[in-house]
Amino acid sequence: SKPLADIMNKITNRKINKNIYNYFPDKKPLGYMTYHINTKEALKNIPAFTSEIINNIAFAKDDITIVTDLISTIVDEEATATLFDGDLSLFLHDVKKVEVLTKSYEYDDNYEQTEVEKMETKSIPLFTMVFTSTHPTFGDKLLQLGIRKKFLVQKGDYYEITGTQGKYGDLFIIKDKDVIVIGNSHEYFNTNNGSFVKEVKKDLKQSYFLGKVNIPEASRAYSEETKNTNSKKFEQFATQFSDITLQSSKKLIDNKLKFELRLNSLKSNKNIILQTLDFVEELGK
Repeated sequence: SKPLADIMNKITNRKINKNIYNYFPDKKPLGYMTYHINTKEALKNIPAFTSEIINNIAFAKDDITIVTDLISTIVDEEATATLFDGDLSLFLHDVKKVEVLTKSYEYDDNYEQTEVEKMETKSIPLFTMVFTSTHPTFGDKLLQLGIRKKFLVQKGDYYEITGTQGKYGDLFIIKDKDVIVIGNSHEYFNTNNGSFVKEVKKDLKQSYFLGKVNIPEASRAYSEETKNTNSKKFEQFATQFSDITLQSSKKLIDNKLKFELRLNSLKSNKNIILQTLDFVEELGK
């Protein structure tokens, strides 16, 4: 409906906190997803959305009023929205093999337990998650609680998460004013306003949601980790297509929130629909 479409336009039309770009990678990652919504508007309008949904169900009018009033009372958009303002970005940078110390238990003939430590080679995805929180105290208090409970260890300008090295690498948290970063590699932060950041900034002027997979780079990482029939097909796919993009515009069209899925080809000798059909036919052989 037009009233709900107007609300959605307010939710998707968020002014991005530019400080997040300091923690975007310089170069294109294997894949990423970033979205930016106005959390305050979303929370404020939950009762309106709820009322619209309930109106289509067999509820009495008085019952609907009670439900919407209850939600309005529980949700304090002014305070709650500052915990997570609406910027969220996820990046998969690469996959690397690391040596990690693992512990296991073995049992002898008398069923007595023995702890065994050994070094194993594991593949760990290198990732970063970036989001914003403008609450004046909650983030800092949460970090201090983590230190007191020995979940976190402060190391200079970041906090290392304890007990994760074996599974996820050296997980850490950075709190830089309104920006919070969780990841396991410091190597990929934007240091000189690289080409990737400029590209994303341009796309986000029109879109509130953007996701992309870099097919050749994803194929390279997958092939290095897995040598089988699927990896060969993935390599073949990567020689033909450059990336898959999913995005959604800030502006609603005909009161509809639309998503666009785009597959970009590396070749121009044939219509992309025919290229895709050719590739599907090749997979079946």
